[in-house]
Amino acid sequence: MKKEFYKLSVKSKILLFSFCISLIPIAVITTVYTFHARSKLIHQRLNELTAIAESKRIHALSFVKSKIGRTIDFSSDKFIRNSLDKINHIKPSPKETVVALNKYLSEFKKPLDPQIKAIAITDKDGIIVASSLKALVGKGIFNQEIFKRTMRKRFGEACVEQPAYMPLLETNTLTISAPVAYRIGTNRGILINYYDIAVLEEITVDRVGLGKTGEVYLVNGDKRMLTKSRFVDNAPLSLAVDTEPIRKIAEEGKEMVGIYADYRGIPVVGASAHIAEYGWTLLAEIDKSEVFKPLKTLTIVALITGGIFAAIVIGAGIFYTVSSKLQKILPNTCR
Repeated sequence: MKKEFYKLSVKSKILLFSFCISLIPIAVITTVYTFHARSKLIHQRLNELTAIAESKRIHALSFVKSKIGRTIDFSSDKFIRNSLDKINHIKPSPKETVVALNKYLSEFKKPLDPQIKAIAITDKDGIIVASSLKALVGKGIFNQEIFKRTMRKRFGEACVEQPAYMPLLETNTLTISAPVAYRIGTNRGILINYYDIAVLEEITVDRVGLGKTGEVYLVNGDKRMLTKSRFVDNAPLSLAVDTEPIRKIAEEGKEMVGIYADYRGIPVVGASAHIAEYGWTLLAEIDKSEVFKPLKTLTIVALITGGIFAAIVIGAGIFYTVSSKLQKILPNTCR
């Protein structure tokens, strides 16, 4: 190869050198442009997903806070407090009081929030004495953590239980409870609002700006999805999500943004937001392939542009070489 190079004329060597100094910058510029575009695209998408995750986190806090406010408002209702006080002090419970309270819950309180699946009121012993759902009346929940925790709360406070499946309602429920106090410091029982877990989808269902593969979903402390998945049916409380962002929050208490494998094992670009108040994690994700799709087009355009310039340089070189040879041949031919 070296011998062949040395045999080349000075003009050919200069031409070869010209090709190199012309084509190398084109290749370098194309490569740098592609990497810069990739970096900029990732940075832009991560910023967008971080903003989406944070806005959804605020939405989630606001949503649950509104449901807590509704529950506390119900528990402070004068008719409910007076009725429960009678039920606690008169044994057996006066039937007319129980009937009136059941009707009051069904016809006057439940319609105030159509998302409520059922309302239940317990006495001080943890027995459900009134409810908008007849099947709940008479059930004892005195051994359940919801009753113990709520009875320890002060008037005006509430408990949010981790969503779970409730057989009597035949659905996954979000349960919010508050103590019913006749006087401050004298809890007579608790009031429970049962919500279908699907109400949480009000937070995540809007996928504006998330393309064809993007989704937002909630995960509880047990690494179970709380809301619908865009790709897996019947996900709430059944689909495990043991991904890098979930582990990072569980182990380090830190949120993250970046590229990682999601619950399907598919690489995604995503951002997490920790809702520490309820032990939930919110994730906003888009498939990596969709995020980088525009980059593929940019790369093709850059390669075509570089190829055109390279072809121009090579064409100019060939034209120069051929014309030089013709100039040498033509004078000899004329003689």
